[in-house]
Amino acid sequence: MSLDQALFTLALRLKRAVWRDRAHAAELAREVVGPRRLLRRMFGVPVNFFAYPSGAFDAAVVAAVRRAGYQGATTTEYGLALPGEPYTLDRIAILRSDGVTGLAKKLRTAVRAA
Repeated sequence: MSLDQALFTLALRLKRAVWRDRAHAAELAREVVGPRRLLRRMFGVPVNFFAYPSGAFDAAVVAAVRRAGYQGATTTEYGLALPGEPYTLDRIAILRSDGVTGLAKKLRTAVRAA
């Protein structure tokens, strides 16, 4: 199976959570753009989404992710990912142990909460 036929997630850990340190905009941009360039170069695939490390983000980080050209970004907030909020997408953790029944239950709960 080729890389473009597989379903997978590519991820790099950032050097540090620069937004927690209130880093300069240029440093924040490097931390957001650098991993994307590296993954593209290493694997030759598009890198369209960003995941906020430990769910940490604020307006400055969202703006940096948007400027870097990502199509969206995920938070660690529980819930449905809504199309009108592509840079603050919530998520639902699905574990192998959940099975189909657990998946259905989590989805029903998230839909009711939305």
